[in-house]
Amino acid sequence: GPAVDNVSMDEEAERTMFRLAGIALSIGLVLSWFCLRSFRLVAMVFFAGIYALALSVAIVPLTGNTMNAILMTMPPLVYVAAISAAIHLTNYYRDSAAEHGLVGAAERALRHGALPLGLATATTAIGLVSLCTSELVPIQMFGTFSAIGVVASLLVLCLFLPACFAVWPLPAV
Repeated sequence: GPAVDNVSMDEEAERTMFRLAGIALSIGLVLSWFCLRSFRLVAMVFFAGIYALALSVAIVPLTGNTMNAILMTMPPLVYVAAISAAIHLTNYYRDSAAEHGLVGAAERALRHGALPLGLATATTAIGLVSLCTSELVPIQMFGTFSAIGVVASLLVLCLFLPACFAVWPLPAV
């Protein structure tokens, strides 16, 4: 009956989520390494992405909602968006350190990257919110929570990464 169908759909959605998460994590690590070539920077970027992913998942129950089969695809989306933004911010940091030295490089990188990262986040969030025009509630939830997760990931990046750069500064490559 319907109860058995719902349980089997939930179990398959959970398996799919773990599969997608594994693929997204692997791709994020490989791309981070390809772009940064530093274990320390890759670790910073990776943990920023994981933190953004965890925050986006935590927001769902905090609002009184539950994960559904469609919403299970939101964490990998937020993770990949966060990794992309983190790589950009890290490259701004490296450029700033190379041009002006390590002192204040994190702040300069954040100032330099705030507009492009903010615009990219805003346009992504607007695109995701546009899914709320759907008649299907799971699609509306996906659009809403994905947009919230992408915006929250930018906040994580703007707080977490500059702090990492200040605590563990690296010479410019």
